[in-house]
Amino acid sequence: MKNILVVYYGIHNPTHVLDFVLNIAKQNEFKVQGIFVDEAPSPDLSYPFPNDLNLTEEKVTSDSIEQENEKILAENIQFFQDECSIADVKFSFERNVPIKSLVENTFGADLIVMNSTSHSQETSLREILKSNACPVCQTVSTAYKPERIVFAFDGSENCMFAIQKFVDLFPSFYSLESSLVTMKKETEILIHKEFINDWLVRYFPKIAIEHIGGKGDDGFIDYLDKYPDNTLLVMGAYGRSAISTLFQPSLADKVIAETRLSLFSAHK
Repeated sequence: MKNILVVYYGIHNPTHVLDFVLNIAKQNEFKVQGIFVDEAPSPDLSYPFPNDLNLTEEKVTSDSIEQENEKILAENIQFFQDECSIADVKFSFERNVPIKSLVENTFGADLIVMNSTSHSQETSLREILKSNACPVCQTVSTAYKPERIVFAFDGSENCMFAIQKFVDLFPSFYSLESSLVTMKKETEILIHKEFINDWLVRYFPKIAIEHIGGKGDDGFIDYLDKYPDNTLLVMGAYGRSAISTLFQPSLADKVIAETRLSLFSAHK
């Protein structure tokens, strides 16, 4: 049985992430493991208008905030357990997982699912997950049930690895409408004819191949605007070298920041 990790940061509980996970878990017989990451920065109790403090009915302290956060976390964990039980999905959870040890928790996992927006103020979850070859699905709040799949294809090893992982994980999606989108010239795509026409089409028979020309990353982002929110984009994510990402974000990062689509990404 395949294993999905659902990542929660601090006290945040994006319910659409669990909706997405339970939907695919029921269709594909996955076990769900909730990972409740706890590395929130210490609260800033300084207040620029101290004369107003006498207007508050309760004294706010670091202890009271910690107690309230602990209560919210317990409620979130209970919600996770209740929803998994209602969906009749096998589940487990871990709480107070340090964010820097998250990658260690992914060994043996088949997929990580998280909110498309990281709430971390110190360390981005996506930055940590870039070093991990386990596929990651980052979901938007408007799309818990994908109805269309878009494969971003550039012929790279990372790209084909991501598509192969996706095909292996989601047999329930084979009947969906799908597109393979490339900025490569048709003559360049011909060398991958066997992968596309003889292999991918076998699983996604409704797939359409779309060439959008060499418009660059911005042109690709603009092109994605035509798809509805319930579209899931599949791509090889962090192919750029660590040095180059210091100067320019990867296309995967731009997709998350500038589109409404959920993103499935993987890399070797």
